[in-house]
Amino acid sequence: MAVSELLNRIQQEISGYNGLSAEEVDDEIHITGKLDIGLGEEDKFDVLIVLGSGYPKTIPRTYETGGRVPREMDRHYYTGDGASCCLCMPHLLRQRFPEGAPISVYIDRLVVPYFQNQVHYEITGKYVSEYSHGLLGIYEYYTELFGVKDLETIVRLVQAVVSHGLGGARPCPCGGLKKQRKCHLNAMKELRRTALPNFEPQLKIDVENFKDVLSKGQRVESATPDNKQILA
Repeated sequence: MAVSELLNRIQQEISGYNGLSAEEVDDEIHITGKLDIGLGEEDKFDVLIVLGSGYPKTIPRTYETGGRVPREMDRHYYTGDGASCCLCMPHLLRQRFPEGAPISVYIDRLVVPYFQNQVHYEITGKYVSEYSHGLLGIYEYYTELFGVKDLETIVRLVQAVVSHGLGGARPCPCGGLKKQRKCHLNAMKELRRTALPNFEPQLKIDVENFKDVLSKGQRVESATPDNKQILA
């Protein structure tokens, strides 16, 4: 899709947000302005949402441009080169913003809740969150997806997804006596289905971090893995 055609579409899709506008910048679409998150005039946030040249196959990047959100991982803001808002763990991005959905879905399901959570943190010092931050949150996600809490079992299931070891008649990687189709096949397919095109490195990172926890005899709740490349 040509950038000009995409720009027209995006302008229509954000027409319901009075404070936002879209323009073309170096083959990208930039959405800028004040985002109303429904909490009153004082809690509008200055934002930049960048739709890269690969959009809609790629996920947009969101930046808070008013200096209100500290650039710290504890405040769910990536640090280093290209630092941007950490809207949710990567495992959930495509689930909440399917490819081809209007950009309003991204704003409503990811961006607005992120800034509402930031306001809640400013007031209470805590986040309203379905998953914990970092490695623990990733573990919580997998326990919910697979219905198991044993870390070694989770590692085997994720490894099967990474190695494309999915097949209904194959023994399930969980170690049970059932075939995949009668056990964890649907959950493994769901992980593969909702993954971004470049998501496989994150799954490998998850496996290495969990293996690190197991090798040290730690609990996930208190673990600080050597591998710091947690993208959530």
